[in-house]
Amino acid sequence: MDKLKATKHLPSISSYQGRYFYLALLVVIALMIITVLGNRYVNQVSQQQINHYTNRSITTKHLSQIQSSIRDIEDQFYWQLLEPGASQNSRLIKNIDGLQHDLTAFYRASESLEDPIFLDSIAWLQSLSETLSRNASSFVHISGDIRERFPGTLIMQIHMAPHSESLLHQLGLMIQEVSNSGNSTNPAMLNLLNEMRFDWLSMLSEFRLLVANRFSVFSDTPQTGMASRKSNIDLYWDLFQNNLRKIKSIDASEDLLFIAHNTWDSVDTHSKEWFKSFRLLLDSLSRPDWRKDIFYFNNEIKPVIGEIKEQISFLDKGLSEQADKYIMSLAQATEHLSHTINLLAFLGFSLMIAAYFYLKKKIIQPIAETTKALNMEASGERQAIIPTPNLKETRDLVEAFHEMRLQVYKRQQGLDHLAHHDPLTGLPNRILLKDRLAHAIDIARRNDHYIALMFLDLDNFKQVNDSLGHAFGDKLLAKIAIRLNECLRSTDTIARLGGDEFAILIENIHSKDHVASMAREVIRALEKPFKMEQHELHISASIGIAIAPTDAKLPEILIRDADTAMYEAKRRGRAGFHFFSAELTRRAKKRLELERRLRKGAENHEFLFHYQPVINLESGALHCVEALIRWQPEEGELQYPDSFLPTLLDIGIGRQINPALLEMVADMQEQAMLLTGRPLCVSINLSADNLRSKDRHQQVISYFKESDIDLNHLIIEVTEDTLTSELAFSIELLENLKQLGIRIALDDFGTGQSSLNHLRTYLFDMIKIDREFVRDITTDPSDAKLVKTVIDLSHNFNAKVIAEGVETREQYDFLIDAGCDYIQGYLISKAVSAEDLVKFIRNYTASEHVTPGP
Repeated sequence: MDKLKATKHLPSISSYQGRYFYLALLVVIALMIITVLGNRYVNQVSQQQINHYTNRSITTKHLSQIQSSIRDIEDQFYWQLLEPGASQNSRLIKNIDGLQHDLTAFYRASESLEDPIFLDSIAWLQSLSETLSRNASSFVHISGDIRERFPGTLIMQIHMAPHSESLLHQLGLMIQEVSNSGNSTNPAMLNLLNEMRFDWLSMLSEFRLLVANRFSVFSDTPQTGMASRKSNIDLYWDLFQNNLRKIKSIDASEDLLFIAHNTWDSVDTHSKEWFKSFRLLLDSLSRPDWRKDIFYFNNEIKPVIGEIKEQISFLDKGLSEQADKYIMSLAQATEHLSHTINLLAFLGFSLMIAAYFYLKKKIIQPIAETTKALNMEASGERQAIIPTPNLKETRDLVEAFHEMRLQVYKRQQGLDHLAHHDPLTGLPNRILLKDRLAHAIDIARRNDHYIALMFLDLDNFKQVNDSLGHAFGDKLLAKIAIRLNECLRSTDTIARLGGDEFAILIENIHSKDHVASMAREVIRALEKPFKMEQHELHISASIGIAIAPTDAKLPEILIRDADTAMYEAKRRGRAGFHFFSAELTRRAKKRLELERRLRKGAENHEFLFHYQPVINLESGALHCVEALIRWQPEEGELQYPDSFLPTLLDIGIGRQINPALLEMVADMQEQAMLLTGRPLCVSINLSADNLRSKDRHQQVISYFKESDIDLNHLIIEVTEDTLTSELAFSIELLENLKQLGIRIALDDFGTGQSSLNHLRTYLFDMIKIDREFVRDITTDPSDAKLVKTVIDLSHNFNAKVIAEGVETREQYDFLIDAGCDYIQGYLISKAVSAEDLVKFIRNYTASEHVTPGP
């Protein structure tokens, strides 16, 4: 019974699987036998070669170390020639000792090679190393003593220098005495004396140049330079001797006490002794050993190093020959392996041929017949008969195909719908929209009609996702799709392009007014509140409209133009629509260029702060400065925020430049502290982008913590527009900033929509009155009452008041009478660079009460 059960688990010989199993079993057994025998042989040969290779590798490693040591020693000799010194000497001796140690290690490693030629060569290397050590000691002695190193130095110091100094001293005394004498013969003598001193000094200068040429300072061919200088020295020597003879012929007057005939003889003697020593020095500099350290190195040390290198090359060649022997041995083993591999290849090739004919008869031919029948069925021939194969695997394949064909047909219908529709709203997607657009454009061109494409983008939809979650936002998008379907015709195509972007295709339009009325209807439909899960949401949309074939004749271009018009609608205030025009394309290209320059500016650190002072009205002292961003391109004029800040915030590179700007503020505070001894308070504007999510909150807090700014003297300004009700996390961020010691100011107060609510919800440290209300306070009673009311209201909430845009003395006086705390504006100073602010602070300190000028 057990045997019967075991046979049930074996594959049947009637199936392809069973036949393949038994054939493969026979092949595996044969390969295993061949593999065991080959592996045993290879292991024996490989182990022998591994031992040889290991010994050779160790020996080669030591030889490489010796080569490295001799290179270091040779380099050290050259360094000693260039820069002799005690440190070079110690390194040279240390390297030679290291060579001795490497030779000893190499000798021990070579014993395993059992080659007497190697051992004799190593012994000779050791002998050469000892000789090199002795020569190095002599070399160090020579190079350490300048007189030993340069024999000519002794001649210059002992023989030439004293005669030159005595001669110049005597000429100096004589020139001084003749100059002080009033004798009529003295001018001629004075001229000759000056000429003699000039000739001698010129000769000394040429002598120094001759010595410098010997050291190759001015030329790579010192002999040529020396010959030229020697010729000049001979010329000046002749001039000196001629002038000496002339001056001897002049009778010295009696009032020249220090000049006598023996004086000229003394000068003559000193000059001739100097020139005689010069001849000896010139001969010394012309000999090969004029510099003894180089001569000793070339004749005593360099040959020894050359012999050492020859021995190293001999040993390296011997090791390579041994490696060749090892390779030949391995080649023999490889030859045996190749015979084995050829045998296996022959067996494998034979099996492949046998398997081919077997597969062709039992598998390929039945599958080909089945494939032919299936192709006939696919082409529509219902009478095609699929043969029933003999093998179980092929038979199962045919049956599985029948089932797959049914399933593929069902899934194809579902995939086609998914490929052309948005899964969230069920609306057509971008692919289907392009299809319908192309078709509609063709019909419009043939019939001389027009079509319109509305590109619709929801305003501030990101705030819904940030505050209520993406799942809630998806539900809202589905409801918006339903409402769009309700307010449009059944012939219109509504598509979702992605995110909060929709497109509406309107065919067979009569005029732009017709499209405009439909756009207004869509906007009104979306403005109705959406009630979802106890929330009442107010949604608006901006719509861009492009007309085909007037604006474009291709679907992609039409979508692009409608998108461009949509951005223009958003720019004009959102919740509206705008038709595409060529001007928008030019403006879009200009914006793209601006974005490119801004990104480049961020990489090149072209953004900086200018600072506008804020003055305390009660004391007249500097209260703080407001940091205002500027852009200074590499090529171009300074740019102000109105020209680049909206685009800068849109493309999201503010995060890239913020750390650098904060470091500028920290540097400004440090300079002010060094200048006045008091901390400088700086006010910085915070954009709405930083208030929208907790992720940005943490990043903003990290910016301030990681910077070097004095946070207790930092003010953050937020505008009313950034504190809309949708920004649910704005108060949380402001609280976190206050915990760091930062004060908060409400900027542009009165220009937003919820001013009183902001004062009630959050206790600001400061309120800034916008310049729009300050401008006419002295001429418009309404503005004057409004500013006075804002000041009183702010004080009731314990907030200080800063008036912006103060430009006249009358405004200044009014604000003092109204109880305003601080002012800023052109009356005090415009926004200036950091350098100009330092000058302002230097001339305007808190200790003095300043009355603003005109």
